[in-house]
Amino acid sequence: ILQRELPHLGVQHVDVRLGGWLAGRSPAKYLCRTIHHLWLPFHNLVGLHIERLCRPTSVLSPCNAANATLALNPAAGFLLVLLMRLLLCWPCAARFGLSKTITYRPVQISEATSPTAVSRKLVGLMATKLTAFQKRSLAECMPCALFLDTIHRSGEAFLVALGVDLSGEKMALGFWQGSSENHEICEALFRDLERRGLALSRRILFVTDGGSGLIKALRARFGKKLVHQRCAIHKSRNVQRHLAKPYRKEAHRQLTIALEQTSYADAKHRLLELDAWLRTKNESAAESLLEAFEELLTVHRLKVPALLRKTLMSTNPIERMFSLVRHSERNSKRSRGSAMLQRWLGTGLRYGEQQFKRVTGVAGIAEVMATIEAEHAEPHLVQAKKAA
Repeated sequence: ILQRELPHLGVQHVDVRLGGWLAGRSPAKYLCRTIHHLWLPFHNLVGLHIERLCRPTSVLSPCNAANATLALNPAAGFLLVLLMRLLLCWPCAARFGLSKTITYRPVQISEATSPTAVSRKLVGLMATKLTAFQKRSLAECMPCALFLDTIHRSGEAFLVALGVDLSGEKMALGFWQGSSENHEICEALFRDLERRGLALSRRILFVTDGGSGLIKALRARFGKKLVHQRCAIHKSRNVQRHLAKPYRKEAHRQLTIALEQTSYADAKHRLLELDAWLRTKNESAAESLLEAFEELLTVHRLKVPALLRKTLMSTNPIERMFSLVRHSERNSKRSRGSAMLQRWLGTGLRYGEQQFKRVTGVAGIAEVMATIEAEHAEPHLVQAKKAA
């Protein structure tokens, strides 16, 4: 018997008798597994979840059926009724010796399990989460680093911002939809973040993959004082694409060794050696490296500690968030317009935030911020000395 006291859901009594092929095979265990598999998409997207699954009080035998109890989260009432209908209305129920008795108090509960009602309910819940995500205040967020990257979905480009605050916590700040990662879309995202209270200043380390439109927007806004780190992984791929296959591993090895150096001088010396080697193989590969030469060494110039440098020298944190988004929407096979794409992306970003962990080497953030402050203070000191 599956029975819980959920009067506010309208479920007065549920009686499930299991026998036949399921007898002697702990059917409550199979029932629990089925509930888990059916519930996972709703848990990931909407936040409704099963709070606890109790073990069956005893295993059913072929001749004597015992009782099995499941404890469900009362907050998941709407999907509970839907789930019971899915489990108890199998066409092959008679084959497995499964019978059912379900009684509802209000009629609306039984009507709310139609496919259309389920779809509307999920759309409403996801739209609510998207609205909350797009309107939440960022006034209290003080990022030390800002990761910017684009995720492409159904032919559309969504520019996403991920921030790391002074305590090392990561937070999805927002996104903006466009046809490509161009200058105008980047500016629109910056204006949206500032409208919600985020202070974009020259004292933030911006980490990007090297998109031209994004870099143009950053340089137009912050000028020569922009603190910009290019993703080392993306640059390694760009350099390797210019080379023949026999030389790609060696180019990647030399670039990795250069960026693993602790001091700025040593890393720069290694990159110059790599540039000289590349010119003997492919001039275009060397030009690709020089195009981002200083921006690859930003974390070395700022004397970022080794543990924190591994996080800030690539766009891996935001790529990890994108992988969580793709995982949460893996069962969505067809898009139906921009509104649906934004609902799924916003809900996926909120879901990804729950999986975030603090960045490694968080103790070095204060030191890095002090170095950035000192860099911005130097020109004022020079001007004061000249004036004196």
